[in-house]
Amino acid sequence: MLLAHVSDTHLGYKQYNLDEREDDFNKVFEEFVDKVLEDHVKVVVHSGDMFDSFRPTIKALYTAKEQLKRLKDKNVKVFTVLGDHDFPKRRGMPPHKLFDDSLTLLGVEERGRGVRRGCIVESDGKEVYVGGVVNMTRRYRDVLLSELNRVVEEARKYWRSVVVMHQAVNVYMDYDFQLSVNEIPTGISYYAMGHFHNRRKMTIGDGVLAYAGSTEITRRDEIDEWKRNGKGFYLIDVSSDIPEVQPVELSVRPQAEVTIKYERLREEAEEAVRAFKGGVKPILHVKVTGANIDRRAALDILEKVFSHDKVLHWRPEFEDETVRELVGSSWRTLSHKELLGELLGGDLAEFAWELFNILKGGGKEDLEEAKKLVERFFEEGSW
Repeated sequence: MLLAHVSDTHLGYKQYNLDEREDDFNKVFEEFVDKVLEDHVKVVVHSGDMFDSFRPTIKALYTAKEQLKRLKDKNVKVFTVLGDHDFPKRRGMPPHKLFDDSLTLLGVEERGRGVRRGCIVESDGKEVYVGGVVNMTRRYRDVLLSELNRVVEEARKYWRSVVVMHQAVNVYMDYDFQLSVNEIPTGISYYAMGHFHNRRKMTIGDGVLAYAGSTEITRRDEIDEWKRNGKGFYLIDVSSDIPEVQPVELSVRPQAEVTIKYERLREEAEEAVRAFKGGVKPILHVKVTGANIDRRAALDILEKVFSHDKVLHWRPEFEDETVRELVGSSWRTLSHKELLGELLGGDLAEFAWELFNILKGGGKEDLEEAKKLVERFFEEGSW
């Protein structure tokens, strides 16, 4: 049986507040469905963060509706779990429920039926179990491990099995993980992982654990990895004893980090643009280095060279050698979550991140939800 594993599609993400970027995420999802249909895939597993928010944009919902319908019309079964982005922050209904007729949401409670942990798919007269566990923070590791073991126990009864999760494991995200590799029970054919945006795979027992990565570049620190390994999804043949996993590339908008010397500002900026001539307009992260930089003059030049007909978006950064504080500054930027991890660590960082995500909604309901989270946190004695 041929299976496609995709993850972290983040439909509705308007990176840099650009409508074009939301369109990019929608287009690459459509391209994914094109390739699934071309390859006659029987089953799609999506390992979380299908949407960038539990309140997706109308355009994101429309894209999901249209593309899931195309899969349904060709009898492709779709299974998914909730990620940290599209998980409702209160006892609400996830957006995926709008597409009940096109996909199966695993690991969530169904009205009057309890939690649906898995389903059976038949392939050439043999049964393949597809189970899933929703995203859980580190504070709920006990629940996560309990749910995972229940799913695996059931999955082991079948010819082949797939377990879908949206969790970080320690070998790939050592600063912010929910599971250690040695805690993951063996006996599963394929572990379809989400949350980590780079492509990775490893052997666990007789099976394979793989992160399909995000389908687009969602952060600047993903650029180097995209150049090395691309972005896309996996095709998995579960017929053999050890699943065969093949990467499939998708067409993402190019992004680049460019360092330009102030004394050759125009020439080097024009060279950066020429590198993308004739292709999709790129996003550039531009660092200008030199002494006594006239920032206003430099920006005037860059605005002319990086005109909108050549570059979709560019983000300037200056490193003036005469300013001591900037000397030796790092290229790498920390995400909010990483920053909290660095400052607070462990459960407190997880708590702060959850609180931040709730409060950024800005509504009265968000405030009430934040109060409940704080109360739970202190009741559990996690502080």
